[in-house]
Amino acid sequence: MKIRTPVPALGITGLMTLAAAGGLTLLPPEAPQPTSSLTNVFARTEESASYTLKYGWKDFKGTSRTISFDIDKDVLASAEKEFGYRQEDLDRHLEAWSAARNEEMIADLKALVRFLIDEGGHGEYIILQEKGPLEFTLKLSVPFDIQDRVKPAYDAIRIRLADEYASASKKIEAGLDAEKTRYLVSRGLASEGKAFRVDYPRSVRNNTPRVRHVLEVLRAIDEKLNIRDFLGLSLSFIQHILYRVPPTVEDGKVILGFWTPPRVLVDNLGDCDSKAVAFASIWLNFKKYPVVLIRVPEHMFVGVAVPSWETGGLTINGLRYTLCEVSPNKRVPPGQITYYSSTYLNSGRYRYEIVSD
Repeated sequence: MKIRTPVPALGITGLMTLAAAGGLTLLPPEAPQPTSSLTNVFARTEESASYTLKYGWKDFKGTSRTISFDIDKDVLASAEKEFGYRQEDLDRHLEAWSAARNEEMIADLKALVRFLIDEGGHGEYIILQEKGPLEFTLKLSVPFDIQDRVKPAYDAIRIRLADEYASASKKIEAGLDAEKTRYLVSRGLASEGKAFRVDYPRSVRNNTPRVRHVLEVLRAIDEKLNIRDFLGLSLSFIQHILYRVPPTVEDGKVILGFWTPPRVLVDNLGDCDSKAVAFASIWLNFKKYPVVLIRVPEHMFVGVAVPSWETGGLTINGLRYTLCEVSPNKRVPPGQITYYSSTYLNSGRYRYEIVSD
């Protein structure tokens, strides 16, 4: 049995027409230009067990900043392994699951038939013939003079068997959808209606310890910075990572247009959701400052629970978040967001996911 289970992707880049604005077409902040106008200096050296990364950029005050840190290859491999899936692996998993459930069903049906035969006392005439672990038949072998007495019992068993088979088959079919969901969830995805998307909060939580040292390297730039200034420094670093849209499928693996934080750092590339998760993963190492991922059509940005600027904040469950754009074409400091983002935010057309460790 070949099982085809295409998983539609929820894209993060593209164009969105705002009907409420009388036909106005809004472009996501990163869409108009394939490359950012922000200056990014990047060098990567590969060693046997790690990558040494050197970044250079200018913060919001125009001050040149440089950092260097390593990403272990095992860390990168672990992040890549736990996210995404191959269609053939999903097919094999569901085929194996279905085969096991079918074998259990046939065993249960055999047991039921044997019970019904014994209960009716017709074991001499109603015979269960096994043709293998997944196949059996019922045979009626009865003298003509008692056929009228035994045949109704035989027919009743066949009807009961057909009903039980139909019921069990429907349960297996329903269970197959549930098993598909369980498998994809185990691969870092979340269900959204009938489709699946990246489980962004889970990716943040999984990758937070993997990038803890990046936060420490950023803090070492200037340990005297207050939390608001440090947020600006960290955000300027993420904004300068080059913008590129990941594919839906990469090297035969479904990744739904998302790169994990270690991959973003090692390649110095990412789009809005990939960079948002990377930024949130770094920042969540400040355990007392929660983060929220905010999704509007075709775009994602981040909210950080630090003392907010006078503008650009969002209150969720009584906690004020400072909003941060991670992938604009020009510098956008904390507390400010693009016109595109603010349009959807002000109209209430957004979703958010609070991330906690």
